[in-house]
Amino acid sequence: MSDIRAHAHFSIHDGKLEAFRKAVDECIRIVDQLDTGTLLYDWFINEAGHEAVLIEQFRDSEAVIEHIDHLGNRPDAVLAVSDMSVQGFGEPTPELRERLAKYDVTIFTPLAKAKLGQTGKTKAKATV
Repeated sequence: MSDIRAHAHFSIHDGKLEAFRKAVDECIRIVDQLDTGTLLYDWFINEAGHEAVLIEQFRDSEAVIEHIDHLGNRPDAVLAVSDMSVQGFGEPTPELRERLAKYDVTIFTPLAKAKLGQTGKTKAKATV
């Protein structure tokens, strides 16, 4: 099994930044307390406070399913105050694909991968 990654972009509705922050904080609380296969769950917001990005990485498809189960309907609060687009990266199982269908996730499967750090070569360090 390979890891699964996701990149979600949110356009926050006018006047809804505080509600968005509150909903995100609740999701983070659940992830911190319950998830066992979530490797990365980082939220970012632009300076104007109108757009946010979530970058996620999971051990495998089963970890994503666990994550979805733990969050339950909490993402609904995020989606009530923002518009979302999601790209998923990896090879999700059929069960995970089915679970992701409600979020209209665009799936990208592996095409090529660099072998960074696996060649025995050392990388040159930049000097200032």
